[in-house]
Amino acid sequence: MKRTEYANMIDAAAQLVLRQDDIIVGNKLLVVNPAADTMEALQQAWPERTLVSWSLHARSNSAQQPADYFAAHIHEPLAIDGIILFLPKEKQLVAMLMANLAAMVPAGTPLWLSGHKDTGIKSQLKINHPGWASFTKLASGNHCQLIQTQLLETQDFQPEDWYHIYRVPSPGGALQISTMPGVFSAEHLDAGTELLLENMPSYVGGRILDFGCGAGVISAWLAKNTKVTELYALDASPLALTATARTLADFSVPHECIGSDGLAQSPRSLDWIITNPPFHTGKQIDYQITRDFIKKSRQCLRKNGALLLVANRFLPYRDVLETAFHKVDTIAENSRFIVWRAM
Repeated sequence: MKRTEYANMIDAAAQLVLRQDDIIVGNKLLVVNPAADTMEALQQAWPERTLVSWSLHARSNSAQQPADYFAAHIHEPLAIDGIILFLPKEKQLVAMLMANLAAMVPAGTPLWLSGHKDTGIKSQLKINHPGWASFTKLASGNHCQLIQTQLLETQDFQPEDWYHIYRVPSPGGALQISTMPGVFSAEHLDAGTELLLENMPSYVGGRILDFGCGAGVISAWLAKNTKVTELYALDASPLALTATARTLADFSVPHECIGSDGLAQSPRSLDWIITNPPFHTGKQIDYQITRDFIKKSRQCLRKNGALLLVANRFLPYRDVLETAFHKVDTIAENSRFIVWRAM
């Protein structure tokens, strides 16, 4: 397969990287935040190179191609020749990644940052990251840009500096939520989850899955206020899983944090699945994410198990719910959100 054919397998930001053989140098490269299929395409195109992956999404950390790092932070020094970072949309997450990398690689390490223009790649040219030289533009194409910097001086990195704590009221007492950049609703409780928690049925209990757990708000509320016997918090993001683990650290309820793209790694025979599910892929609305989740959720529930879901009113999920479940009820709604119970 020709290199141009490999480029057609991956997204535009990765295609731009792949076309820069004269710019991307080094035998051992760390690839941060690759999209699905990016690592495979890069390795096939560059068989002479050793590529190390740091994945921030379970889709890029499959059983077929496990990531070298599927974690919120890297805690060990890295012996690499350079870094390729695919730009996340959250500026604070970029800052945290750059700070972490500045502590784990030697001075002089080059870093190439590739991203779509609508994710803010241009703004990075004006941002100074401690320890790193100013970015310079190298190439552009397909609405993407490739820019470069170099580590001037190794920095200290303390993960604790990047965590944020906020409190959420609940009937059993206030919950302390631990979160960080890149996690859903990182600064405060979102309005959809708030409506869901305000209308949580009193009889919820047993084996419960919090799907798309984010910072663990729903999980903590369940642990504090219901008769949950086994609690599972599932998310595709290692950032979210790390935040949830911190949020649940002081609870005695048996719990497990699971990294999974969808319900592939979900336990079965659940009494409840409770969720404020994601409906975006990057910045684009993607109805199929939740449609697939709803269809597959029935397989994870025991015979009389139930799905409790909150979603924006404009999202067309009722027909999908009624196809997958025998009974669908609206248990709460306001001008923005609906809470459904499906059994």
